[in-house]
Amino acid sequence: MNLETNPLLQFGLQTTWARLLNRILDAISVVEYVPFDSDTIGNPALDSMDCLVFRGGHADETKISCITSITYKINGKHSLKCVGKNPKLAEAKSKNNKNITGLLNQIEDSKTVVYDFVNASPFEISNSVTEVLNITFVSKEFTSAMFLAEMLLTVTAEETTETTQGTITYEDESTANVTYTFTGKAHPDIEVIYKINDEEVDTFYPIQVTHEGKQILTLFFPLSSVEENSENTFAVSLKCTNGTLTIGEQQIRATISGQGLVAGLGDWNGRVSITETISDVAIAESFFGYDGLGDALTVTFPKLYIPNAAQVFSSIPILTSTFTFDAVNERVTAEKVIKTFTMDKVHFSEYDESEIEVTEDGVFELIHTYSYTSVLEEIDTRCLAHLAIDTTDFEEVQEITVSLTESEERVETADSTDEETEESGSEYFLIKSGKQYYTIDVNMVGCAVYNVQNNTTGTARGGYNQTKSEIDLTKRYMKYVYDFTTSQANGTIFCICLIHASGGYNGYGYVDAVPGTASELGFTTCTSALHYVYQDYTGATTTDKTQNVTFGTSEALFLISRSEDAAYYFKIVDESNISIIKRRAHLKSVSVLVNPYTTKELIEETELDSLSTQLLTYYTTYNYDHTNKCLYLISSSSSTIAVNASFVVTKISTTDWSITQYTMTNTADVSLNGSGSQYAIVHQGYVYMRSYSGSYKIYKFELGNSANVTVMESNEITSITGLPLLAHDERIYYVTSSGSSSSRRVYILNTQTEQFTVSENYDFYSESGSYSYTPVVDEPMLYYKSNGGSNSIGLFVTPTNYLATINNLSEAVTKTADKTMKITYTIQEQ
Repeated sequence: MNLETNPLLQFGLQTTWARLLNRILDAISVVEYVPFDSDTIGNPALDSMDCLVFRGGHADETKISCITSITYKINGKHSLKCVGKNPKLAEAKSKNNKNITGLLNQIEDSKTVVYDFVNASPFEISNSVTEVLNITFVSKEFTSAMFLAEMLLTVTAEETTETTQGTITYEDESTANVTYTFTGKAHPDIEVIYKINDEEVDTFYPIQVTHEGKQILTLFFPLSSVEENSENTFAVSLKCTNGTLTIGEQQIRATISGQGLVAGLGDWNGRVSITETISDVAIAESFFGYDGLGDALTVTFPKLYIPNAAQVFSSIPILTSTFTFDAVNERVTAEKVIKTFTMDKVHFSEYDESEIEVTEDGVFELIHTYSYTSVLEEIDTRCLAHLAIDTTDFEEVQEITVSLTESEERVETADSTDEETEESGSEYFLIKSGKQYYTIDVNMVGCAVYNVQNNTTGTARGGYNQTKSEIDLTKRYMKYVYDFTTSQANGTIFCICLIHASGGYNGYGYVDAVPGTASELGFTTCTSALHYVYQDYTGATTTDKTQNVTFGTSEALFLISRSEDAAYYFKIVDESNISIIKRRAHLKSVSVLVNPYTTKELIEETELDSLSTQLLTYYTTYNYDHTNKCLYLISSSSSTIAVNASFVVTKISTTDWSITQYTMTNTADVSLNGSGSQYAIVHQGYVYMRSYSGSYKIYKFELGNSANVTVMESNEITSITGLPLLAHDERIYYVTSSGSSSSRRVYILNTQTEQFTVSENYDFYSESGSYSYTPVVDEPMLYYKSNGGSNSIGLFVTPTNYLATINNLSEAVTKTADKTMKITYTIQEQ
């Protein structure tokens, strides 16, 4: 059978092709028929695939034959054929066929196949073992192979200090002992470590002694016993003592060659290897101080009292007198002062074009929207765009939007010699603005957890390979291997990142993730509670989002500052007035005169400007948004915000305590929930509200533009039952609390794609009840968890879905459903 035109057999690994062909063979091999070739009298009733039985001694009457070819000849015979071969004679060959086959086998056996390698990234190697090349090759028979490599190195030697001693003799024949110290350069040693199929060759460690400067390292290693029908890997690692060696891009050229190897394996083999080099983890000195005390000593002597002579006087009368004053005449005048100037759109020198523009109607207008273009900068792989935005000339920046330009323009700015960057990398950028970095169009493709297999139906998480993973305390490295089946982690992969183990349970959310009870999305390092809300431990009427905010009395915690050692609260004095209260947090110092356990002493209280729009007094929820450092208050007049009903959003900037208010209208097609103290959240200029009843949906309103409302895509999630705990990294986390961990859920809203996904983590951090998460200023990965009515809750919690490392691949790989994948992540201690 010729299967060359079958599109299902055009792509994938050879092992996949072999599996498919064997299954086809298994299916058709059970059919028994007799091949034949017959010329007979024409019978128009016969057709292709008709089954025949030949009687009368022409063939075995017990066997069936099938017509696969028909030829009609006018005024001639009818030719019938059943294509096939007698299995007993299938291997029989004529003399000529044998000779031809023998010659072809000799040519094929003597063919030498070469696998080559060129490094795509530079290396800087010191006293730690660093893998510099890895070649995978396949053999079809038992054979031998040969490895050859040449590396261009730049060696930097460490400085050494040497001392020599001796005796000198002067002209007068006197002697003296002298010591001479001088500096020199060491001779670095380059040690080579070979690995075959991840097993280190412990009998052969080449070492080359070098000197500082440019060097050439030539390597040779014979592979004498390569098993037939096997896939093998050959890796080389280097280690440099007494110096540092540097290898540039494409400065390693290596080959593995031999007869009996398989050629043409140009496709990606489904393996990703990452090597991370780390140094010792430094423990920073943390200074905890206390308030200083000043003392003073004063010595006084009692004054000697000596009585004097005394005389009694009667009262002295004060006679009546007239008191006058000069009259004062005052006149106030005022004159109008009018300042005029002329702007001419023809003479541009009369005004600044960067601040004033002329509209299409010929009207002068202040420019309020500015556009900046990023500049490409050098980075190891992919693209880095530096976006410089100078805001010193602006009194207020309301919003900054980062977006990609057209793909054609991006391609023109990329390196025209790098085809992969043009084709697949132009839509994935790292954006730098000031000290902040942002990613665009980057989402999680797959994940895995140390020492855990994926026994769920979710298609993002892979499984841990315990057999291949290892920790070597002697050579100071850890290697973690994860396997992904054909259905797992399919998509285009640009980088591999190290993450907390709990974050590996689909910590960024995935459409088909299966919620479990194995792990939480947050973790804490606190060993006991810190209290900024529970009133018995603050000495004030403090509260948080778990309790209703009472006008005139409640101080609601909304922000903590470690640098200022302060906790920030707001108090709604009445419908038109708000004050900000700053209390001592005792994170950096304590006073010996105050009990920090029961008192959070007042630092200052600031009364804000009166509100232009009165707050609605039914329920108030609030949150602090890291992206613009603003506090938002959302107030409603009823537990149900009906269609076309209003709610008020008050924005308070923590940089200057300025206030902006928005009167919003419910333009959605359903009533919204306005009950409780956690019914809404504001993030990046939008307020997110939940529907009041039925299958809960989340609606997104643009602040100041109620007409711009969008319902978030739930992705087959029946109902978003959770409350918005916090928002960070363009994601909002909705968590369902319950006394049973099996009933808790973490729903994650991606505010850019406007879609919900679910995490395998069953909650954020022990969500057995209602909790509030207060941000820490300038530390977006740290939150203070509290419950205003509980004296046992007060912990700092960190989300586990942070990226500890980002390892960009030399080129993007695409995993499809016809491939399996193996990721090897090695951490080597320096």
